[in-house]
Amino acid sequence: MATYLILSVASLIISLLSVGYIRKGATVAIALLNNNGDYISAWSALAIVLPLVADAIYTLCLRLMRRENIFQAHRSHIYQRLQRSGWSHSVVALTYISINLAIAASIACFGSIGAWGSLFAIVLAIIWAEIYLQPTPIIESNAN
Repeated sequence: MATYLILSVASLIISLLSVGYIRKGATVAIALLNNNGDYISAWSALAIVLPLVADAIYTLCLRLMRRENIFQAHRSHIYQRLQRSGWSHSVVALTYISINLAIAASIACFGSIGAWGSLFAIVLAIIWAEIYLQPTPIIESNAN
């Protein structure tokens, strides 16, 4: 059992390092800790990762509700499902970039109110994506 845990943790650390999550997380953490009372900087640091973090949390909650193995590889994230539904990689990337720019603009213009509004907008975007990505039933016509 101990060997399994050691190998699992080692595998997890290697996979996290390979995709750069530690560097991104550390950058956001440093920005949050060094804000010197400037809350707009703190919100801006969080806004950079908000769409992807919200997607990750939402996907994790969905997989837990479906009783899926959360440690197994999957393709359940919204950005992955958008690509499978026919969106090109560049369109998905531009959509996420546009969302980040809108979040940054709302924080720059409205401060913490813009940040809370951005959080609300991300929740609405996830709801929209879930509705958009639902399979449409095929309606058979009886025109004989």
